[in-house]
Amino acid sequence: MPSQAASPPKANQQSKTPDLRTENTRLRNENAALRKTSSCRRERIDYLEHERSSLQVANEGLERDIATTNARLERRNKELEDQKKHWMKKVKDLEREKEGLQKEIRRLQKMF
Repeated sequence: MPSQAASPPKANQQSKTPDLRTENTRLRNENAALRKTSSCRRERIDYLEHERSSLQVANEGLERDIATTNARLERRNKELEDQKKHWMKKVKDLEREKEGLQKEIRRLQKMF
């Protein structure tokens, strides 16, 4: 009887073998697809990290340019403010001189 008990499992194993082969093939295909997807994702991540690094370098350069330009514009603005103060003082001096001359003219006109 032990030989009969061993026979049915063999028959059962033989009927499952094609199912296992099909499942094995399906799993291998799925694994290959996942590896390909994973590889594509890794390549995409590497590309994006490279782009981020490049943009970061460009951004740092732009920030330096902006800081330099701002400093130059602030210096120029200070120069223009100083010039404005200088010329406003000149205008006031000339207005005072004009008032003095007008008083002198009126005084001279009264004399004649």
